[in-house]
Amino acid sequence: MQRLILLLTLLSALVGAEAATRLAGGFNHSLAIKADGALWVWGYNASGQLGNGATVNRTLPVQIATSVTAVAASDSQSFALRSDGVLLAWGNNQFGQLGDATVSNRSTPVQIGTGYAAVAAGKQHTLALKKDGSLEGWGWNSYGQVGNGGLTNWTFPIPVGAGFTAISAGEQHSAALKADGSLWTWGRNSQGQLGDGSTIDQYAPARVASGYTAIAAGYTHTLGLKADGSVWAWGANSVGQVGNGTTTDQSRPVQVGSGYTAIAAGAYHSLALKADGSLWTWGLNGSGQLGDGSTVNRTTPVQVGSAYAGMSAGLSHTLAYKTDGSVYAWGYNASGGVGDGTLTTRTSPVAVASAFNLGAVAVAVSSDSDRVFNWAEATYPSLFSPRGVATATAGIYSYRYYKDSKAYLATENGHVYYLGPVSNNALLPLGDLATFLVLAKAAGF
Repeated sequence: MQRLILLLTLLSALVGAEAATRLAGGFNHSLAIKADGALWVWGYNASGQLGNGATVNRTLPVQIATSVTAVAASDSQSFALRSDGVLLAWGNNQFGQLGDATVSNRSTPVQIGTGYAAVAAGKQHTLALKKDGSLEGWGWNSYGQVGNGGLTNWTFPIPVGAGFTAISAGEQHSAALKADGSLWTWGRNSQGQLGDGSTIDQYAPARVASGYTAIAAGYTHTLGLKADGSVWAWGANSVGQVGNGTTTDQSRPVQVGSGYTAIAAGAYHSLALKADGSLWTWGLNGSGQLGDGSTVNRTTPVQVGSAYAGMSAGLSHTLAYKTDGSVYAWGYNASGGVGDGTLTTRTSPVAVASAFNLGAVAVAVSSDSDRVFNWAEATYPSLFSPRGVATATAGIYSYRYYKDSKAYLATENGHVYYLGPVSNNALLPLGDLATFLVLAKAAGF
């Protein structure tokens, strides 16, 4: 096998992963990570889901943490992954969904464990992926959504499986991908949200499809992104959230469109981002969560803007950021989840706060990482076009990825550099350059 592989589809998947983890929306609260790792929150706070030590709603962002690389949120709970692999949780804990071995709500972040690479928040259950590809789950489990084969609620992380690379959690179902692109689902299946052609619940992960690079679970529907840029959807479709032009539930994946690089799912609405930065939405729109200036449900994707780089969907509101780092939100806003300083529901995108900006995801290229680039280009010059220099606005994007026990580095200019074999298959959080360099050195570079 060639020691260098240029996989643009892999880059698309990585961009999609980053797009989904810089922002997170819950019932009506929101989380956002700035380029410096600072975590900002706003919106509904009755259960302490903002993590600022209070239970008072906020209509404007407030900072609560640093060194954060990924966030997740659901109805009334929040999660953050730090650059050192520590997982933090706070908010509602009725079913043990925070994972701290209690059922007590937390108004400030509590540490759940270490060694994590990703986290996904369901309505009242949680999934977390470790750097070695092992999957854990906890919280509400009445339909097997935790995935350990039983129906007992868990207040702390328990093993679910191994070899996974991506996760997503819905209201009462779960989905995950493995390194080979295979899709695995489990939990409630009353409306075909597992995508296996049935409506039978599954208490442990079951393989249902292949060829996927990203997944997103809504309350009772699921989206999948394939390597060719096509989006597929299945499950409940009463308000058009599947996006195939009907309101008929689908128990198997149906294609929605093509040319996409990232996906996200709200409770009953769906989002997809194209390579040209255009954002497309469909499904429930009663609170303006689609952002098309109306409250009319859409059964097929409609474009709501351009120049976007990432997005996230809450229960009935939507968050997105543009290539310049500016953040926009729209939809239900009775508790301040839009973050524009008002309680006015918005049917079109409005800027969050005053000049609130995530900034570019700039990862400084150290001499070590530069050495890796120089080695690769010198060794395989015919496979490279000039590396080029990233623009000052965009910064230098670096995505660390591990697949099939091999390490890759994808960069903003569209190259994916193969760095050699490693011992795990984990997707590292954006910004964890130090860990990546350690593994690259261990691989012999």
